[in-house]
Amino acid sequence: MDISIRADSLTTDDFENFAMEIVKKKFNNFELKGFKQGKDDGIDGIDDIKNPRLIVQAKRWHINKNSRSALNLIKKEIDKIYITKQKFNWATNFQYVIVTSMGFSPSNLNEIRDYANKKLPDSMPSDDFIIFSSVLSSMAMDDNFKPIFKNFKLLESDLSEVLHEQRLESISYESLDYFCDFDMKYTVETTFIDLAYHILYQNHILLVQGPAGIGKTTTCITVANLFINSPSLNVLLISRHMNEINEVIRLYNTDFRLKPEKKLLVIFDDFLGHNKLTSNERELFDLKKLYSASMNSDNLYICLNSRTQIIQEASSSNSEFKIFLSDKLKSTVNLSIDLSMFSEIDRAKILRKNFERKYDELAGIKKELIFDRYNDLRNSDYLNIVQHKNFAPRLIASAINNIDNVLGNVYNYMIDTLNNPKDLYNNLFKCLSTDEKLLLLSLSTFKDNTTSDLNLITSIDGILTDIDFDLEESFEKLNGSWIKIFRKSLHEKNEVQFLNPSIIDFIEHKKQLSLSMMNIIINNAVYIEQLFYNNVNEYSLVDPDLVKNWYRYKDHESFNLERLLQLIKTNRIDLFKQESHLLMIKLGSKFRSHAQANCWVAIVQEILNQTNLEFYRFFIHQLKNSQLVAQICSNESLTLYDLNCIATVIDSLIHQLKREGDSNLELERFCDLETYKIFERKKISLVQDNIDDFEIIEEAIDNEYYSDEIEDAILEYVLKDEKNIWEELDDSLLYLDNMRDNIQLFILQRNDDDYSDEAYDAYRDDTISVSDLEISEIIDSDL
Repeated sequence: MDISIRADSLTTDDFENFAMEIVKKKFNNFELKGFKQGKDDGIDGIDDIKNPRLIVQAKRWHINKNSRSALNLIKKEIDKIYITKQKFNWATNFQYVIVTSMGFSPSNLNEIRDYANKKLPDSMPSDDFIIFSSVLSSMAMDDNFKPIFKNFKLLESDLSEVLHEQRLESISYESLDYFCDFDMKYTVETTFIDLAYHILYQNHILLVQGPAGIGKTTTCITVANLFINSPSLNVLLISRHMNEINEVIRLYNTDFRLKPEKKLLVIFDDFLGHNKLTSNERELFDLKKLYSASMNSDNLYICLNSRTQIIQEASSSNSEFKIFLSDKLKSTVNLSIDLSMFSEIDRAKILRKNFERKYDELAGIKKELIFDRYNDLRNSDYLNIVQHKNFAPRLIASAINNIDNVLGNVYNYMIDTLNNPKDLYNNLFKCLSTDEKLLLLSLSTFKDNTTSDLNLITSIDGILTDIDFDLEESFEKLNGSWIKIFRKSLHEKNEVQFLNPSIIDFIEHKKQLSLSMMNIIINNAVYIEQLFYNNVNEYSLVDPDLVKNWYRYKDHESFNLERLLQLIKTNRIDLFKQESHLLMIKLGSKFRSHAQANCWVAIVQEILNQTNLEFYRFFIHQLKNSQLVAQICSNESLTLYDLNCIATVIDSLIHQLKREGDSNLELERFCDLETYKIFERKKISLVQDNIDDFEIIEEAIDNEYYSDEIEDAILEYVLKDEKNIWEELDDSLLYLDNMRDNIQLFILQRNDDDYSDEAYDAYRDDTISVSDLEISEIIDSDL
């Protein structure tokens, strides 16, 4: 296909540079050199001025230039080279290439070659040595030459490539932003850092666990920093939540899987929840998919961290997660580290580094004050601090960050803080104004304790007690001590969240003791999100005031699923019909009580629960709309299990209507729907995804589906939840090669010898035994 490459649009210099790159690539001669503008003796490029093997002449002419005049000019250029050859006494065995932007006919090519070979014998052995417009158009379609054309703006990138480059650019910004508050100078490279790096590098997945404030996030950031700065790794980094696992897998498959030169590191900070278990069954199930993706790739790395207590809670409440934790993350190859085993050497370094940071931040008399206080600490029994049972890096950092405001003995202050860690935040909270307290409590009513700065300002605008309260000044005061303000990317708004999980713990505790302030915030809430996430006053979808005032809230459009569920729960078929356009809006739930289910599963099950035939009738009628069904089937979180649930409920609705003698219903069962084929196509797609998934192979075999007829057994396992509502699946529509490859891979892996983690355990044991002398060498030196 001639794509009309307009090389004549380039400047003379650019065309000559373009021609040189094309010839270098085509003739595999990267010794070619170009010349600046001016008299060139017919030469625009040459590989050796003493003994040339290849000479290039570049001619940029408009495509409509007269071919006869162009031929005459080319002949004159050949004449120039003939004279230059005599001048420099060149041998005659060099070859001559012409690159031009205009077109030639076969007779033109013949004339050029005859003339060149007459003047310069054997210099043009084939037509390949004349690169003209149609040849350039063909080259532009060749993957070997495409980058050259794109580099000189002669070929527009495919839309998919443009989008790919934009996504990578966005991720690169995100990678940089992730380290905006990170300073390696004040980071302690604990004994766990090297271990964590090697576990992640070798196994592609790492779990960091430990108690609150132990440094899980800092460990992940430090390891990520080592990855990003490794000269042998070309790594981009993103930080995501558990409910974004499917998005991560899609991003990896789209932009990284087939590009091994690029590597993706994904960090899931507090992946099970910040302060308590919030991850639902669906997310824990998706975690296995992510694990499988990382295990079966060369360029995907996953770093998880969570409090040990929350991991234990997830294990006790979810048997599947417990199996995953023991069989995958803590099996023969231990993929987790427990930071609670910090050595005393590490603790001493952490204590020292935090004083260094505080000392460097201050100036003048305050700097001298920190110097004096550190000297007082050096002369005290600092081992009691290092060895304290409540020692935690975050607590130490917070205590030292506020040490310049402390009156009295520094050692006693540090010991008191460690003995009563909650008092540190309590004393600081008491020093805040009422409106600053309202601001912090209001932030805690948003999902994940995070929202935009504008949303937070709006949420307290009507409840401030001081008319002169300066929000900007307050943000500046609280930033870095109670909250942090950040951007996920350059193009997004400022986000606000609490500085660390320990502060979240304290605020959650404080909310229970500040019910009057919380009531003021909730009763004046302007966002539905605040009602559902405040953790003090539980709100119900069927609350009459909420039903009535729904559209007064600024974020009601973000809760379309909740609105539909609300109308079904309250049996408001009249309003459901009026607002049925919400069905056509892409639904995504923010409401915690339905986060465990696909939004469409929640809707159809709620309709079935209401036993209102009018709801049944209306919804079945809506399913005639192919756009609505396509919307249901395109939902990003839809799984095969969900689709079977939806199909089963729809089938039940139809049967209920038939049982009640609905004479207007022409359907007998689910597969009689006009839009059934859309559901069926989605089912085939999901079945294909499952049989392509290596994790499914493992599950099928672990669940004793392993047999001589393993392919049929795996299909049986994938379809185990299917009800008799579907027409029989045509296996010929499935592509089985990936499944067969995964079966062979699984069998090979199963036969591999296991290797133990004795060395890892020994490494940990070695970190625990330290001497007081080593600690004193860390502490007993001037700042």
